[in-house]
Amino acid sequence: MAPLYDGVLSRCEEGILEILGIAGTQLCTVHLEMTKATPQRKMYSGGQSWDISEDTVFPWCSLSKMAIVETLTIIINSLATSSKPENAKYQPLRDAWKAPFVECFNKVSGTRMLDLPGNPKVEELVTHFAGTPPLNHIITAPDGTPLMSSDDFLAVAHHLIKDAYGDSGSSGRWDYSNGNTILIGLLIEAAASKPLPEVVNELVFERLGMHSAYIGTRLKGPNTVILHVASPNGTTPIDPPQILSDQLCIAAVGVHSNAKDIATFFRSIVHALPNRPDEPKTTGMSSFSKPSAGTGYEADSRYYPCGILTSLDTAVPGKQSLNRSVSPSSESSNYSLGYEPPGNEIIVFYHAGTVNGFECCSYIIPKWRAFLIVQANTTGHVDATDHISRLVLQSLFDLKSDDGKCVDIPLMAAKGAKERAEAFEELTKSAVPKVASRCCCCVNHSMD
Repeated sequence: MAPLYDGVLSRCEEGILEILGIAGTQLCTVHLEMTKATPQRKMYSGGQSWDISEDTVFPWCSLSKMAIVETLTIIINSLATSSKPENAKYQPLRDAWKAPFVECFNKVSGTRMLDLPGNPKVEELVTHFAGTPPLNHIITAPDGTPLMSSDDFLAVAHHLIKDAYGDSGSSGRWDYSNGNTILIGLLIEAAASKPLPEVVNELVFERLGMHSAYIGTRLKGPNTVILHVASPNGTTPIDPPQILSDQLCIAAVGVHSNAKDIATFFRSIVHALPNRPDEPKTTGMSSFSKPSAGTGYEADSRYYPCGILTSLDTAVPGKQSLNRSVSPSSESSNYSLGYEPPGNEIIVFYHAGTVNGFECCSYIIPKWRAFLIVQANTTGHVDATDHISRLVLQSLFDLKSDDGKCVDIPLMAAKGAKERAEAFEELTKSAVPKVASRCCCCVNHSMD
């Protein structure tokens, strides 16, 4: 069955605006695109919708990791094998995917980094199949203030992994962590002998014509969206958290661009995906399509550079949302969208993230060469981008649960908002109300 692509955002508009009202979200953008079809993209605010403005710049949050991996892919697959003199500095990273990270880092940095438990390979850090544990509470304060430098992180990485997993590390265990992408960013800097923002701009943004894109060099620009936090007292503007520009954390969360340029980046990913996971690709984005070999894309719930490979009839979509962090066992965050008639599963790459004042969610649908990006400038009563993205996918594929009914997604958003309000009320009764007032939008719950 072909997707019900035409007019999908128009069909979803009432539900989108309802979810934004429930969440207290000030501004949201939705971009849906499928190969050989006209892109559909809208901005929503104040109960209205209009065409997306190409002037407004949003942070990418955790979607930034894709740009970092693409930079490393170009270095390893292209520059490290080049005979040009200007690329000689990258030659130590030839065939680096299967090599231990510390070995590669020491080669290009000229230093002696302490071995990491489990000796994770570069490829394993990229796919989070080995490496550091989740560590936001160690590298950033609850308000997003950085707590250590790059040198500090390199010095303690061994101990962080050992304390979490023991001497054998986390090899063979999927554990998504910003720390892994931070290590990749530091490897890129060492190999290029220049700051990460310069390398990403040169190898990715300039090549793709992403003229609005930048990484971590400033918190505010003339067109940068104003971030907000919703509370029982209303939706309030806030200053961008320092983590978005911090030298250590920019690899994990530091990319910014307008809606046009993030769509350009996703389009390049979709064009590079093979028809089958075992079909070789030799250009640009080859590392983005590394599912286990087989005759088709099979949902294995593991992380790949463009997200978790899963299906929409599971509870994995939403796993990286703040909704799941706050209500891990609630139906309001764990609902499954179901199947496409007559019972077909829809395979997707799912990715999402949050920093204080911003939420985002993305889906790539390999079979249809399609992608969906939802961004919001508010940490809301619920993560609106999580619910809105699922609402659009439900309409796109006419998804129904086993009982033959569509999930009432605005109702799930309302349930989640009620649960969070109740949790907030309980926390404010505690002996430390200042801590309680932050927990519902805490960066450390959600930045990974």
